[in-house]
Amino acid sequence: MNSINFDAIQFNLVEEAYSILLTLILLLYMLLSAEYRQKIHRYFRMTLIANIASILGSMTDWLFSGINTPAARAVITFGSSLSFFANGCILTCYFLFFLAFLDKLKKTDPRWVTLPKIIFAVSTTLSVASLWFNLYFHIDEDGRYVRGPLFPVSILISLVIYCCLIILMFQYRKLLTKTDLMFMSSFYILPLIAEVLQIRFLGYDFLCIGVTVGLMLVFIRILVAHTAKLSEEKALLQADYANQTLAMLANAIDAKDPYTKGHASRVAIYSALIAGELGWSEEQIKDLRFAAMLHDIGKIGIPDCILNKPSRLTDIEYGIIKTHTTLGAGILKGKNVTSLAEKVAMHHHERYDGHGYPTGLAGTDIPLEARLVCIADSYDAMSSKRVYRSSLTPEYIRNELVRGRGTQFDPELLDTFLKLLDEGTPAKAVSELRFRKNDTETEVTKELSDFMAELVSNSRALGADQRPVKDTGLTGPYSVSKDDFSSLIHYLNNLASRYNHSYEMLDILISFEASLQASDEDLKKAMAFMHQAIRQSLRTVDIFTPLGDSGYRIILLDAEQDSLDAITERILKAFYRMYTGIPVKLDYSYVKTEHSRMDS
Repeated sequence: MNSINFDAIQFNLVEEAYSILLTLILLLYMLLSAEYRQKIHRYFRMTLIANIASILGSMTDWLFSGINTPAARAVITFGSSLSFFANGCILTCYFLFFLAFLDKLKKTDPRWVTLPKIIFAVSTTLSVASLWFNLYFHIDEDGRYVRGPLFPVSILISLVIYCCLIILMFQYRKLLTKTDLMFMSSFYILPLIAEVLQIRFLGYDFLCIGVTVGLMLVFIRILVAHTAKLSEEKALLQADYANQTLAMLANAIDAKDPYTKGHASRVAIYSALIAGELGWSEEQIKDLRFAAMLHDIGKIGIPDCILNKPSRLTDIEYGIIKTHTTLGAGILKGKNVTSLAEKVAMHHHERYDGHGYPTGLAGTDIPLEARLVCIADSYDAMSSKRVYRSSLTPEYIRNELVRGRGTQFDPELLDTFLKLLDEGTPAKAVSELRFRKNDTETEVTKELSDFMAELVSNSRALGADQRPVKDTGLTGPYSVSKDDFSSLIHYLNNLASRYNHSYEMLDILISFEASLQASDEDLKKAMAFMHQAIRQSLRTVDIFTPLGDSGYRIILLDAEQDSLDAITERILKAFYRMYTGIPVKLDYSYVKTEHSRMDS
């Protein structure tokens, strides 16, 4: 074989130095970055190391070529052997890299697994044998590197291996994205082209350039894929955070009434089923699910003792419960969540005939999503066990839904839900829900996460209706004993007769359901909270006194008749906001006096 053209030595040394520098940078980055610990990345690092070894071996040949000393001959021999051995390692690592990639896709072909072992065994054997039998190269009398008789075999082996890799990549091309296919092709085709050029242009080391450029392109692909994975993981973490926060919020609402656990999730599912049947887009359905999950968020501000009261609610207590719509809309107003949530929270108790609350909207003036959630909410309410009754039968529920067609419910939306109900779709969806690990949304948005974070960090948002009922700067009404109260009534009667002053008397009585087995301590606790509620709610000119051991009598001076209900509601709201004991029953009545302005 002819000796190498040493006019190209300077070119080879420069491009090999740059190749080593680039490969070292890639290697250091892969070693120092803890994220790259997968098997596929391990084989890529091994390829980088083998490429550095191959280039270092070639550089020693160029640096010591032509120096006819025993030491120089030994260095050239070692460098050439190292280069041939490293090239075999590169071929092996190429194969292992791609097989690891396929293994990651769970598509490894066992027929290809043994080939890297054969490659490594053959290349190592020939590299070692070349040291003794000059198969690949020998050093001439002038200390110069000369190709041996089997040098073309080493090139042929490389060409065959690159062709096998390209065939393997073509075989699994359907598993690869266009981007992966492009970068993987460069990983194998560039060294193949370099091998051909190296045969054509004797003395020029194109192989290190081909391998290094291929490695750089694949590294870019790894880096891009890793960045995309980090972004995806971050999005998943944000989604999981929002998901868990939404679950905690929904559970917090449900926990206020143990009989309605999972209510928010079920209403969201029923609403999504109706929307899907109507042909809504996935984005619209996702927004609706979020809004439905939050439709009862205002119940956070409703006292537990009212929500869980086993007996019939008074008008004032029912009025307090109805405020959960406006309270919920206030919490959601202006937050980074779907715009539907505020509308659904506000209007899901409106009736199609206009007799609902809080605004009395009718027909299509009610937001479509609120009309839809109204049906889902009503169905689940009737399907669920409540503190005051068991769940209703399917026949009864269907009849009630039909009875509300056109009065409580949108007729067209109801017909759609009844169709699903007759097909058993809602029951099946809830059955599947029970087997899920997470009862909440599997898809969330950053907007919802931001909203939840804001809601958690700003506790005042949850206390929109928890401010003191009275904020006048006054010190509150007079509290007097029973004896003093009797004397005071006599004085007020005289005062009223002389100066035409009026006064009203309000009695508030506290009791418990017999089944709750309340103790005297429970009653004392309730009385203490009522005392505080009265003090917060009345003027300094008003007067109150204990009425036995379970109530209070209140004198309201010059109170207008139409303000009595508002005053009573203010007292009861203040009580319910503070009271944390077992469910209590509050009865109130107005006492008719000769100086009262109340109608007979």
